[in-house]
Amino acid sequence: MTPADSPRLVHAAAIYGSDEAFLAMVVPFLRAGVGAGEPTLLRVEPHRRQLVRNAIGDPSGLTLLPEDGWGDHPILALGHNDGLFRRHLDDGAGRVRILTDVPIAGPGASWSGWARYEAVMNHVFGQLPLLAVCPYDTRSSPAEVLDDVERTHRWLLTADGADQAANPRFVEPDAFLAERDGVEVDPLELDRPDLELADPTPSAGRAAVAALARTTALDRETAENLVFAASEIVTNAVVHGRPPVVLRAWGALDRIVVAVTDHGPGPADPFSGYLRDAGGALGLWLARQLCSRVTMVRQPAAFTVRIVAGTPSPA
Repeated sequence: MTPADSPRLVHAAAIYGSDEAFLAMVVPFLRAGVGAGEPTLLRVEPHRRQLVRNAIGDPSGLTLLPEDGWGDHPILALGHNDGLFRRHLDDGAGRVRILTDVPIAGPGASWSGWARYEAVMNHVFGQLPLLAVCPYDTRSSPAEVLDDVERTHRWLLTADGADQAANPRFVEPDAFLAERDGVEVDPLELDRPDLELADPTPSAGRAAVAALARTTALDRETAENLVFAASEIVTNAVVHGRPPVVLRAWGALDRIVVAVTDHGPGPADPFSGYLRDAGGALGLWLARQLCSRVTMVRQPAAFTVRIVAGTPSPA
């Protein structure tokens, strides 16, 4: 069985360096879906969309998805795509095929968040009959982005677009997430925290983080989102973790880092909070939407959730 015949997810990257190479890869991919009668979805930025339409026209079997809104945040994009794919499958489709851009950065998240999105796709859609291709242009994608792209796609679209080749650099999504969470530590954390509370109640955590936010230049909405997220994370630690619970926070003009540590093992599912129904992790799901960065770090005798509001420091 080839990847194109797989009854489960095939998540491939199309890495190219010219408009001609882009068309050579994606036009056969899209035509094959239309020819097979599969729901074939296209969501790419305007230049690439026009290239595709000039090459293959606008066949009735190709659905042009709207460009606005879906990519504001990785968590929103995951939820949107989950509903989109399942609606087609519930309507009787044997498989769904999609060519979709993934933002290198955007209003809701830096590349770090989208790298996690690419990794998590392999898990949350892993059992769906879905053939998903993500195009990346080497002319505009930084080297670190392309490195993550290769590590988060099990397959690479071939140059003629006719097949998907196994990618030897692919890293399993749980390992990729653990690695990113372990290295994305803000330099602020090298100093003493501006705030430290032992066994806080959620209300005490909210009040303390709100007071710290007032010393920064964070706008009101960003600060309020952080305060709410911090309360949810403290609640999770108190209800599901083990004491003692410690809340630490660091503030700078452009950001706040909040770390909540308890002495339990943390959630068993490393993908908690990426979809709303993923293990019922509503607090984590909300925090992932409301904050610029959310990481989970497991240690032998402790578990820490770190949330960042504002402009995250590079890893």
